[in-house]
Amino acid sequence: MERNALDALADFSAGCFFASLLVSGAILYMARGRSRLHAVAAAMFAWLVLMNVVLFALIYVRNVLGTHFEAVTNLYQATCIPMCVCLLYGLARPGFLTLRALSAHIVPALVPLALYALFPNHTLYVVCMSLLACYGLAGMLWAGDALRRYNRGIRQWCSYTEGVDVSWVFYVLASFALLYVVWLLASYHGSRWVNALYNFCCSAIFVFVAWCLRTHEVVMCADGVEDDAQAEASACGMPPARHFTEEFRRAFDEGQVFLTPRLTLTLLAERLHTNRTYLSAYINQGLHTTFYDYVNRYRVEYAKRLLVSQESTMEAVALRSGFNSLSTFTRVFVSAVGISPSQYRKAHAGGALSST
Repeated sequence: MERNALDALADFSAGCFFASLLVSGAILYMARGRSRLHAVAAAMFAWLVLMNVVLFALIYVRNVLGTHFEAVTNLYQATCIPMCVCLLYGLARPGFLTLRALSAHIVPALVPLALYALFPNHTLYVVCMSLLACYGLAGMLWAGDALRRYNRGIRQWCSYTEGVDVSWVFYVLASFALLYVVWLLASYHGSRWVNALYNFCCSAIFVFVAWCLRTHEVVMCADGVEDDAQAEASACGMPPARHFTEEFRRAFDEGQVFLTPRLTLTLLAERLHTNRTYLSAYINQGLHTTFYDYVNRYRVEYAKRLLVSQESTMEAVALRSGFNSLSTFTRVFVSAVGISPSQYRKAHAGGALSST
């Protein structure tokens, strides 16, 4: 490919990347008030936009860095690594993303840039970039394990998974692992086509991340994920009081608390005037099930009665039964009953299946 064509491709990719950052930043800016996680995400994309404005000025307006341009800009861009790690931390530990935690990750990443600015040396540059690369790799490995435990613990405190499940992050991590290789090539090789590939990959990934973050719901009771075993052990052998058992059953049988679409362990604990540690242990140890399965078992039974007694649409049945979407209702119903809701309705109407 001719040189001017490569330059044009690189410039076009840079424009696409900047446009994607503006779109992603706008998406998250509108969601910044929902939680601290969303505010951090909006700040990160604002930093990325500012970074690209600075790089644009250095590349197309005036390069004041001279021969140190590539090293300084690479170290500058690497400051995004701790921001990404902080976002992953916020996803895996909802409610634990504090200003102190942010500072502990972000401030050290500025040190290599400051050191190189004071002592421009190629060896120092290689060492700093290598340390940041190791930090990013360690952060992704930690995040993968933490998010896996988070996903596994969702059913302990949520009756739904829409907007709470973080499976999408694993696709992002896999994409970032590939992007990491491209970034290293772009940093050390300096080829125009590698830079273009890096920009196009970033454009797609960051828009996807922004969209998923916008729809993500932060459930504050997730701080018990890593302490589930300890919580259950502390309550193990502690028989529930009779009045608590009665109140618990009454909340479901008479109060129909399961019809609350966004029901969480914390909300139920508040209603029963207890703490979520005791309630979680009671459900897991005493009832030998998870909060998610217990609540949705009631929802399925309620949906069965609606399917038999009414001619409502499947979506209406799903929403009236406490489910957040038709797809979730269908998946849970099939898992519990063995057939789809529509098949259940037809079978019962034909006398082939009796109500359970």
